[in-house]
Amino acid sequence: MEIVLIRQNHPFWNKTISFAENCSWKAGSALAKMMRNNSFLDWERVIVANGNENIIGYCTFTEKDELPDTYEYTPFIGFMFVDENYRRKRISEQMIKKGAEYAKELNYMLCSQWAESVANNDRPYLIKWIEEHTGDAGESGVGRTDYVIHNEAR
Repeated sequence: MEIVLIRQNHPFWNKTISFAENCSWKAGSALAKMMRNNSFLDWERVIVANGNENIIGYCTFTEKDELPDTYEYTPFIGFMFVDENYRRKRISEQMIKKGAEYAKELNYMLCSQWAESVANNDRPYLIKWIEEHTGDAGESGVGRTDYVIHNEAR
């Protein structure tokens, strides 16, 4: 099995559209539509798990997921799906790792431990991550986007 980053014109593009349209998850058809319309920014990707030339899973690496435009954190790994026959083999974990590697290539710093919301109040995880990765958990803006994911070029 291999995990591959794809965009339009990749040999797996149309196979992934077909797989997404026919998968058991209703959101698959939304991804298929996005792919047909090539509704992706230049740097955004679809990540696919390929087993013997068959698509067995997918996810997206995009600037925004299905969240309001006012949500300031980016990018997202979303639309995660693995065929039922291949679950419990850590395929989604491998796709997430591929997305994280790609994020680093784009100069993003990752904080996978933190996703603060009013519901989960994970600020202690954010502070721990900042201390470990920047040596700073003090006055310089805890909670700012650039501590969670930062890219100098964007």
